[in-house]
Amino acid sequence: MLAGSSGATIMPEPTANPGDDVILSVEDLAVHFPLGGGLLGSGRRLLRAVDGIDLELKRGECLGLVGESGCGKSTLMKLISGLKPPSGGYVYVDGRQVGGPLKIVGMAFQNANLLPWRTTVDNVLLPLEIVEPYRSNFKAKRKEYDAIMAGSVLNERGKVQVLGPVFERETGVPAYLRPSYELTESVLRANNQKRRKLDEAEDPASIFARRYLEMYEKQYASQLKAEARQFEEAEQTSDMNLPYSVMRTIVEQVWPEVIAANVYDIGIATQSPERLYFESFAGESGTLAVAVTNETVTGDHGNWVTLANKRLNPGSVVLTNSGGTTTYVEGTDYVIDYGAGKVMTLAAGSTTDGQSLLIDYTYDAVRKGEMAAIERAKNTLTYKTLEIAADRLATEISREAVVFSRSQLGYDAVGRTLSNLVRQLSKKIDQDMHYLAVAAALQQASNSGGTWTAASDDVALFVKYLGIAKTKVYNRYYSPTAVVMSQTNADRLSNWDGFKRDGFANAVLTAAGFAGSVKGLPIFATPTFPDTYALVVNREVVMHRVFQAMQLRGPFASYSSNKLVASEQYYVEEFNGTDAPVVEKASYIKIA
Repeated sequence: MLAGSSGATIMPEPTANPGDDVILSVEDLAVHFPLGGGLLGSGRRLLRAVDGIDLELKRGECLGLVGESGCGKSTLMKLISGLKPPSGGYVYVDGRQVGGPLKIVGMAFQNANLLPWRTTVDNVLLPLEIVEPYRSNFKAKRKEYDAIMAGSVLNERGKVQVLGPVFERETGVPAYLRPSYELTESVLRANNQKRRKLDEAEDPASIFARRYLEMYEKQYASQLKAEARQFEEAEQTSDMNLPYSVMRTIVEQVWPEVIAANVYDIGIATQSPERLYFESFAGESGTLAVAVTNETVTGDHGNWVTLANKRLNPGSVVLTNSGGTTTYVEGTDYVIDYGAGKVMTLAAGSTTDGQSLLIDYTYDAVRKGEMAAIERAKNTLTYKTLEIAADRLATEISREAVVFSRSQLGYDAVGRTLSNLVRQLSKKIDQDMHYLAVAAALQQASNSGGTWTAASDDVALFVKYLGIAKTKVYNRYYSPTAVVMSQTNADRLSNWDGFKRDGFANAVLTAAGFAGSVKGLPIFATPTFPDTYALVVNREVVMHRVFQAMQLRGPFASYSSNKLVASEQYYVEEFNGTDAPVVEKASYIKIA
């Protein structure tokens, strides 16, 4: 290689053409980059990125280049593929000198060179849109390429086979779910709503909805596939009967709105009956919440009087006179050191100095003193058998309603009616979970945070009682996760100065039913909850499991006195089970 006086590079012809069995031949290959000099450009130098490379690769051989970062590996690959011109030397691929990009050479770059505005499938198909001869017939073969890509994606997901052109390309939805997608889009347009992005959702109800739909698609895959074919072949919607696609559409919209799914433990059952596994913490006899009655103490204004036990449970202390006829008020007549087990009567209160008093309380026997026997407690993993049963709800739609709704009102009466049917059944399931949580809280003795009278008591007192209820759950070694109440009581609580909605993660802020926070806990408000109670719960107080996804059955013919009626009957069913295995995981406030 010689340099002329003008600075141009003069490259000699290659010594010989490569043989027929040689697929790649490189002779004296070089790439030089000029390096800038001083301020006026003096002292320019050349960086020899690739210099004097000779190699030959025969058909069937495999060659690997190994070297440190920056030694020229990628540059050599660009020279061989024709993406970069050399400063000197020659490259032959399949007997032809490389003078530009080659169709028969592919290069995988180190960086992800994807076009962010295109879908994954479109990025994969991009070379076929650009490179000849594929470019010329790309549009004509688009459906064929789509089918190949869809088959690959669906096989990876374990879904059903591809049904036709890739609907997934524009929507990200497999082709066999197209009827459900189109129906959902129609419903959303009619109600001026946006599609839920369940793949991006963080709240528990939406996450469960995603799992529910996966179960639905697995259980009814063959039916969805058949309906997709019918959808593709039908000339008009009146030709179609798509109960499974319709049901999936409704479920996708309804389940994220089920407030109980954001409050309690909701999951999928794998068998019937199902075992519910849970942890429970309990002390052996004489360990936790040990009751003491009528312990005698002598009041001493302004001084602490030591009780027989320590680690008293807050809210359990009752102080009376020696006859038990007068009950004194904590904070007004006396104060308690719960940890050290001490009582102090107050001069400003109703007791007299040196008065004989009786005190009742409960305590945890964890501070018994030196050389005392240590009490035992244990955390137990146990299970309860959950029986699975079917919930069903039916409806009847007249033929007139179907025809007139389409022609005069512009909507599908069948779809609307079935949507309401599913929502009603889901609402009932949601309501029963809340009432089961109330029943669980009421089963536990001494479990009330207090009674709040909505008409006369200050909202701050309501907050205080919620704090007491929260403490009761904590004292049983369970972490409270939410406060749940009716919409009416949540509206009352929102008038409290400390009520707020910020400070929570998106998983809570976007959850259905989230109303705000109090005592560091999220508040969930629902119209299916009774106005007479509010609960502080650990989400495992109620466990709900779905065994078979909700299914739409119909249409069935209607008869009256053995005569056919021009109407259609449908019903929905879901196999599920609900239980409250650990009632200690909730506490309540009574609202009068």
